[in-house]
Amino acid sequence: MIDSLPGVVALDHQPDALAISPDGRSLYVLLTDGTLLFLDTVDNRTTGTVALSEGGFVAPAPDGRLYVSSPTANAVHVVDTTTRTLLRTVAVGGQPHELAVTHGGRRVYVAQDNQAVSVIDTAADTVIRTVPLSGDVSGLVASPVAGGPVYVAMDIDNIAVIDTATDTVVGTPVSVNGEIVSTTVSPDGRLVFAAGGEIDSIAVVDAATDTLITKVPVPGWPSDVVVSPDGRRAFVAVSNADAISVIDTATFSELRRIPLQGAPFRLALTPDGLRGYAAALRPGSLQQFPTRTRTATMGASPEAVAVSPDERRVYVACTGADAVAVVGTQDAQIATGAGANAVAVTPDGQQAYVVNCAEDTVSVVDTQGESVVATVPAPGIALAMARDGRHVYVVGGGLLSVIDTGTRQVTEALSVPEGAQGVAVTRDGTRLFVTDSSTGTVVVITTSPLAVLGSPVAVGGDGGLQSVAVTPDGRQIYVANTSSNNVSVIDGLSLQVSAVIAVGQFPFCLAMSPDGRTVYVTNLESDSVSVIDTNTRTVVGEPISVPRSPQGVTVGGDGRHLFVTSGGLRRGHRHRHHDPRGRPRRQALSGPLPWGVALVSGPRAGSTPPTAAPTPSR
Repeated sequence: MIDSLPGVVALDHQPDALAISPDGRSLYVLLTDGTLLFLDTVDNRTTGTVALSEGGFVAPAPDGRLYVSSPTANAVHVVDTTTRTLLRTVAVGGQPHELAVTHGGRRVYVAQDNQAVSVIDTAADTVIRTVPLSGDVSGLVASPVAGGPVYVAMDIDNIAVIDTATDTVVGTPVSVNGEIVSTTVSPDGRLVFAAGGEIDSIAVVDAATDTLITKVPVPGWPSDVVVSPDGRRAFVAVSNADAISVIDTATFSELRRIPLQGAPFRLALTPDGLRGYAAALRPGSLQQFPTRTRTATMGASPEAVAVSPDERRVYVACTGADAVAVVGTQDAQIATGAGANAVAVTPDGQQAYVVNCAEDTVSVVDTQGESVVATVPAPGIALAMARDGRHVYVVGGGLLSVIDTGTRQVTEALSVPEGAQGVAVTRDGTRLFVTDSSTGTVVVITTSPLAVLGSPVAVGGDGGLQSVAVTPDGRQIYVANTSSNNVSVIDGLSLQVSAVIAVGQFPFCLAMSPDGRTVYVTNLESDSVSVIDTNTRTVVGEPISVPRSPQGVTVGGDGRHLFVTSGGLRRGHRHRHHDPRGRPRRQALSGPLPWGVALVSGPRAGSTPPTAAPTPSR
């Protein structure tokens, strides 16, 4: 699964601090010039800014307030993240820096340069006491457990413990024998992790006994550390290596490194743990990184893909297995017909329609019972689902067949070119667009009555047209041209080509985001996915690297994830989904030759039913 946008967001100034909202929908980035950015985690758009005095540290509270330290002002700013306004400024003194919000959000602990920690009562946003320390503070973190302590990195290489019930230092500071620049606590409160740049390691402390368990070597100056919500992985910003180190918290060993385009120094994870962010200094940017990987069996030759609106299930049409692979919480295969190569799902998630190109039939799958409940005679190579779920449009064998999903019968048919490879339907269901690979044209068809509208639209090139996708407003039609390595854009009003966008080698399948702002293109021979902005009609960012020969593609119902099938992998064929921008989150092994994929579930507001990938004509 691939996240919706490329992984690097350039910033006007270097970032100073990074945090994510409790619901995971917003990212807060504090820049060195004091600008607080609000970014939408779906598409990385800046949704607002607040001008503050300078850069510092940020800590979100559960109620939507954001606390921002200001060293030169000797104060903490309180920002309302809903209205994106500065509510008030709390004087704390002592050049405040790191902040920690306790479980439940009742207190904010503020590290100061005068060997003390101030305690802010969030009910009144006032300092209620100051905790004296015996050394300088280099970081602090609050336990995520109710009533848990606050851990203070002190005197470079010690960790002191503040009892939040009494706001006093308890016990003896734990020595880690090396500089500490960042600390975090596991979700269960049992382990404290401390990143140390000069010693190139992560120190692990047992919170119950306040003893050093081990040090995990992480060469390259580790500057920040966060732990996944399930506690299984720690992610470390390795600044001098331009990478994220992934630590197994069970074995305390480094599993792998994820390369970034710059030097990360601040990290944040979404509450579900499926997405990670890194603030990088060189250059000043925000980047995403993967957090999970999973493998599951599919089938040979994954060809087409569709996804349920809630992303609980992915359906992959596998040409080599004559089956649809079901990828989700429970992996399964449902035997369909010969040459299963395209799939689409009804908006309510109850039915999946599978084209069996080798036997000119369409299988109707009950997604709840995971069985074929009907077989409809209809030649097919591609299909599209109407947004209301009442009709499925199937092209192949020189015919466009209309299947009524209520009766599961073909109700109408229309002659189309033999070279038809792809089909898409407008959101209002009034028009269809069918690509003719043999002539390099797109046939426009009205649905009521079912008839060809005007002359085919010449797209150009040497033919080889494959997939087609339409924006929700019907004003732009995108067509993949495999022979010319580009995507043509047809104006929905004039029905003329209005733009040609160069992409990768052998663009094969297209997927439109539910909001119509983004088109994703699988480049079968470039092992990548290109991302097109429909507003500017240009490719944005670098192509997303995927396993060999990516083919089918579809977008999740909320637009946050992209699902891609790859048919050229050795040792089985994997369906891969990525979480961070272009970074793999997990793989699922399908049956032989997985081709198309769809997600199944109940309807989601604003979502568009996915369409399936066509069979390649080379």
